[in-house]
Amino acid sequence: MGYDSVDKLQNILASEVFHYTNDKKKAAGRALGTFVELITYYVIKNWNLETFASIERPLPEFANSEITHNSENQNKELKVLAQSYDWLIFLTDNGIGEFITDLLIKPKKENKPIKEAFKKSYNENKKGNIFTKVKIDYYADMALTNYFKQNEAKIKLWFNVITPKNKDLSELRNELFLLSNKKWWEIY
Repeated sequence: MGYDSVDKLQNILASEVFHYTNDKKKAAGRALGTFVELITYYVIKNWNLETFASIERPLPEFANSEITHNSENQNKELKVLAQSYDWLIFLTDNGIGEFITDLLIKPKKENKPIKEAFKKSYNENKKGNIFTKVKIDYYADMALTNYFKQNEAKIKLWFNVITPKNKDLSELRNELFLLSNKKWWEIY
């Protein structure tokens, strides 16, 4: 099930999941952010590199003569990021849509624990959140791990590599693997 945009997906979540909140769209936006973090984490976990990952780090700003505070350029964030990092990848609207469809809207039997953890975390009577990058239900974690392992080829297509040009996630995985095996203590 494809979605024309993340905005439409956010509106669907707002009306179908977060209908009980005062600010439905804001709650749906936060949930989408959680999904992006979870997708990122489980891709890295599938590569067996999760012990080297830190999902939430502040991004320092870098000077760029093309960017000013009054800039009307809609791609200013992309320009800053592209010049600042060796790799810049984006999750596509279709990717996050497939994730939500496969695991929350129309999950297969083996993925039901993911939907259940999500429902327990995002409802009127919730008693705690067990569906975040920091804390996740054990059975949801197992189901997500299996989903990402079984669908690696499909999930790879969920991402656009912005920089470096003409590279793909396989090459990023290889670079990260090499870096994780480097004997850093000998270098420093």
